[in-house]
Amino acid sequence: MDKIRAVKEYLNEVVSYWDDTNATLQENYQRHSLVFDDKRKSYLVLWHGWHGKQHQHRVLIHLDVIGDYIWLQRNTTEEEVVDELAKKGINPNDVILGFVEPWIRQKMGMPA
Repeated sequence: MDKIRAVKEYLNEVVSYWDDTNATLQENYQRHSLVFDDKRKSYLVLWHGWHGKQHQHRVLIHLDVIGDYIWLQRNTTEEEVVDELAKKGINPNDVILGFVEPWIRQKMGMPA
């Protein structure tokens, strides 16, 4: 499976699961959105809505496909993104933790 297809499939599955699981908790207006930018190969899961009297807007997961790698730019969830992508046929060595400082990534054997 190609990387872009794996990323999109995974994010769709995550959001569908969250929406199904949280359907009974939607007392306030809250929603997940998927943002897929195929031209720039950037893929996001957003959470937005109202919590009480406060409007909230968050990026939960942000993945970019840059060259031969998938860059995990942000993950504020409990999802094990690298493990889940591996189940879709993505080699964990092809996933770069973009939120980790470049010098630390180099020590971990990842591209800077």
